[in-house]
Amino acid sequence: MKIKFRTVLKSFIWFIPIAAIFFIGCILKSFPAAAEYLHARMVFPVLSSFAAVFVSLFPFSLTETVCVLGIPAGVAAICVAMVKLVRSRRKKKTAGRMFRFCGWFVAAAFSMYMLMHGFNFYRYTVAENLDLDMGAKTPEQLLAVCIDLADRASAEREGLEEDEAGVMRLKEGIEFNLSRAKEYISPVLHSYDIFGINAVRPKGVMLSHYWSYTGITGMYFPFFAEANINIDTVDFSIPYTVCHEIAHTYGFAREDEANFLGYLLSTGSTSAEFRYSGYASAYILCANALYSYDKELWETAYHHVSDGMRRDFAAQNAYWKQFEGEVMDVSSAVNDGFLKAQDQEDGVLSYNRAVALIMAQYEKDGLI
Repeated sequence: MKIKFRTVLKSFIWFIPIAAIFFIGCILKSFPAAAEYLHARMVFPVLSSFAAVFVSLFPFSLTETVCVLGIPAGVAAICVAMVKLVRSRRKKKTAGRMFRFCGWFVAAAFSMYMLMHGFNFYRYTVAENLDLDMGAKTPEQLLAVCIDLADRASAEREGLEEDEAGVMRLKEGIEFNLSRAKEYISPVLHSYDIFGINAVRPKGVMLSHYWSYTGITGMYFPFFAEANINIDTVDFSIPYTVCHEIAHTYGFAREDEANFLGYLLSTGSTSAEFRYSGYASAYILCANALYSYDKELWETAYHHVSDGMRRDFAAQNAYWKQFEGEVMDVSSAVNDGFLKAQDQEDGVLSYNRAVALIMAQYEKDGLI
């Protein structure tokens, strides 16, 4: 049986855009300057802005809607397709159409993902953009950073609203802070040329409590350029998570860099609640690194943590304790595999590299 070239081409033409995107990715990976100035600072801001205009029309999370409704709808569509295939008199032709549809769907999804997120892994690092020295630092320098973060967080913690248990709460509520986040961090956005145009508003996820079983506090969904926030967690951590996800919407794909930029954006904001969240969250990152090295040095830093911060940390630990289990373990493993697939060789450990960036910023500012 002869196989016509036109038939084969028609069946696999969807592979051409995949190959093209893959080829572009190889070029950008080899030439980070092109990834930085052509894609991250030119193409991506325009694409994400168009997406933001569409997403802003909806007050709720489109990502959550897709997850809740899209999965069952997808399963139903597959079932209908299978029934149609079985009942079809021209099964080969019907199967070919389904194959081509699936191929074009994969090609569109892959292309969109790379344009809205994947290519941003190949841009210059934040350290290169901000001229930060990533050389090795001493444990004493890390201790100094932890003490300073604890002192700053303790100072910002004074006067903040508390609940009946003495745990910090957002005075105006979570939704109010989500709507004002861009306004609060605007001084930082205007201070660095690495932040381009962006109109994305972070969205709270309604099913956040169940989302917590995965151990995830926020997620950037590239197909909508949407920043999704777990709003069920303790209040003090939410502003920092918001800033972390906002960093992703500005084209910073690496998790360690989003963590660092979350610290930079929140601590430079006009909101005391955001500043406290940034300093406290950065303290946790740095203190955990210090604890892994020397418990006595960690204890020295912990003496600078105020009583209010300790109550907040205890509330955070108690919150996440209730969600520990297989779901969280699987979620962590999946996230680890995803990060490694994006050339973040340390996987979930790449989050800890934010400590090196924070210390480098401290050194640049002459604080250590």
